[in-house]
Amino acid sequence: PAIAKQGRTGRFVDVSRVTSLAQIQHSDTDLVIGALVQNEVLIDHPDVVAVAPELAHAARSIGNPHVRRAGTIGGNIACRLARASLPPALLALDARVRITDGTREHEIPLASVLRDGVGPGALITGVVIPHRRGWHVGFDKIAWRDATAKAIATAAIGIRLDRGTVVDARLVAAGLCVATRLPRSEQRLRGSPLDDTAIAAACAIRSEEHTSNSSHITISY
Repeated sequence: PAIAKQGRTGRFVDVSRVTSLAQIQHSDTDLVIGALVQNEVLIDHPDVVAVAPELAHAARSIGNPHVRRAGTIGGNIACRLARASLPPALLALDARVRITDGTREHEIPLASVLRDGVGPGALITGVVIPHRRGWHVGFDKIAWRDATAKAIATAAIGIRLDRGTVVDARLVAAGLCVATRLPRSEQRLRGSPLDDTAIAAACAIRSEEHTSNSSHITISY
């Protein structure tokens, strides 16, 4: 996008043949997805479907087959586009981003990358999704049309329940802004039964949520 739409020039490095960045690894603690894994691969990969089916659903909502084959999870994050489908689902899944700066590889919260971008000389190498037992996560997207699937609004929700009471919550909005969590709405749900009253109260709060990249979020759950 920076070259095609913004007229960016200069030196660029093609990393598409770095096969080590196109692998998916599954352990007892987390799922690690290489930055070059294509969106199309996420849809049906058994480890992704098992650990993070919401991510597979978000990948399926992207554009058309050509876009899904060309785009990668690392690019979806690095571009920091408001209409990107994967970041909302990844935020709800509490994902971390692996970055190398040439001297060391380390992990940082996805929210930091979406807010500040990737630093000069740094490269996204992968995305880490921790196993979150007891969480219920969902993703939905409202788009102009299926052919292009450009988002009007997207939302992702993660809820952890204990005997019907919300122990923790992650609510994410995007489309009108770069994917961002809604802390006030999340706080309203914590400690409450997940019933119509709590949901309506969280929806009433969401329009007053202030974020760093949009003055107000107006999206319902």
